[in-house]
Amino acid sequence: MSLNKSMVIVWRKKTEGQKLIQEAIKEALNYASTWVSTRLLGKERIIELSIDAYIEVLGKVLETLTKYEKLIGLKGEGVEAIENLITNYAFPVTAQALVEGLAKGVGTKINDPHAVFYTLVKVLLPPKRGGRRKMDSTTTIFLNIAGNMDANELQESEIIEKEKDGVILNEPENDGTDVNSTLASLEKLPHVRDAIDGKYEFETPVQLLHYLEYEALKHSDKLQQIVNDLRNKTRFVDDAIAMAKIFAEVLNDNDVEKEPCKSIVGKKEGILRFTS
Repeated sequence: MSLNKSMVIVWRKKTEGQKLIQEAIKEALNYASTWVSTRLLGKERIIELSIDAYIEVLGKVLETLTKYEKLIGLKGEGVEAIENLITNYAFPVTAQALVEGLAKGVGTKINDPHAVFYTLVKVLLPPKRGGRRKMDSTTTIFLNIAGNMDANELQESEIIEKEKDGVILNEPENDGTDVNSTLASLEKLPHVRDAIDGKYEFETPVQLLHYLEYEALKHSDKLQQIVNDLRNKTRFVDDAIAMAKIFAEVLNDNDVEKEPCKSIVGKKEGILRFTS
């Protein structure tokens, strides 16, 4: 998948004077994240989550940023200033607004940048039948809101695997046609196998989520105690459960992680009723 969209950005003739760039960013983030929570979730849902949704939210961010005649603190002049605004502010705020809006819509919050990136890829790109999501390097940059977390760091944290023509998301393979095949997909992940063997050395909330998905299907009656015990072993529990809440609500029904996440936090079938 690729964010191969073309856009023309035009400033209004009538503007609202000057504003500090940081204040404008806060305004854009609040406006766009609120739009996401009301229009991509709940009764007012108007479009499905996809790359097109990313472009929609980017439009909401730019709607705010381009209404001012001057953004105080924005470096550069002319084209240089616009490039700085789009690359260093608009793209990161768009990704942040998407995650904050989704989290707000299900009553939770995500803080870890690895969890944010994984969530964005999962909800914006469709699942690949019998495989894992693949994207080009440009899309990886767009969806990464942490400026100090490049593709190399994402690979070192086992969030992605790099190939010659792009990157692959390190998720369970999408062959979960039933509970047993879903368990088998989760067991293929090294960090899940390690945790099953009692080695709870999770490096990210993503790894912990995969293990919780496994336990939710394998030992549903013990999951509450497992979560309580994990709180003494890792700091990632809240972010992992926040991801499960979002995935249970918005993931495509044929995604291998949809049902395991519903088993963790679903309102009807879920066994964890606490908030993160």
